[in-house]
Amino acid sequence: MRRFSTAAAAAILLFTAPSFAGFDNCDTRGQSDQLRLTGLACVACGVQTYYAKHGKEVNPSEKWLATLAAGARSFRELNAGEKGGDAESTTREEIARKNMQRVVIAQIQAYNFCTKKVRVEWPIVRKFITNDYDRSKEDVNEVAKVLGFKPGWLTKGNARDAFKNLVEDSEYTRRPMNEKRRAFNENANELISRKDVDDDLRDCLNEMKNRAATETQTDNQSYDLCMTMTASCDIEDSGFCSNGLVVTAKPGDSGASTGGGQQNPRPVPAAQQPAGGKLRPPPVQYI
Repeated sequence: MRRFSTAAAAAILLFTAPSFAGFDNCDTRGQSDQLRLTGLACVACGVQTYYAKHGKEVNPSEKWLATLAAGARSFRELNAGEKGGDAESTTREEIARKNMQRVVIAQIQAYNFCTKKVRVEWPIVRKFITNDYDRSKEDVNEVAKVLGFKPGWLTKGNARDAFKNLVEDSEYTRRPMNEKRRAFNENANELISRKDVDDDLRDCLNEMKNRAATETQTDNQSYDLCMTMTASCDIEDSGFCSNGLVVTAKPGDSGASTGGGQQNPRPVPAAQQPAGGKLRPPPVQYI
């Protein structure tokens, strides 16, 4: 993985990190500055806001948000068709940032989240998420280890494969929402049983499994959670909350899908469709 001056990178991010009006009223006292610098603070705030409406104080794990964001950066084209310069920078390129947020939001809607507070290797993870250089398989493998994926018997020494299997595997990304969740839990259980995750990630995945067992969520509830997160991130084209559409998998990755998906649990009102052409419509796929 390429090395950059931490001080220089932090200085650039402080001057270029976008502001997100959608969560101005959110209680961010429990959040680190790194969430804002990576564009994930609005996602955390959306989760917090949704559960506050239901009388619960909930804050998603920063490490889990970082894991999903790193997965989006590893396995998706966040600014397809654009090459060079800042095309894939999630701090300097709005299309890349919004598409990253869409992927994270859609995967929280499908897979859920944990709340355990654990240490995040932010200097490494933040640069991986935000900088615009191409991610090699070696780069992804190294950040996967930092995020808690351990090379083991199941993945034959490749942390990247365990990472991709959990967040991006095409076998379950084409399924309806309830089947996605079931398949995600099965994949998580297999990683845990094979000891291909560290203790922190194991605890996170177990918490998510227990949450799924005790907090049955209807399609309408998951839709409302997704819509609250998109509003928090000022994402106008929120149709993916009901039809599961997100940006394409990167060329050469088997996670690409060209069909399937769930039926819309709720029609998307015209007012929530893309307006004004502020962002070029991203290439999409069913997840």
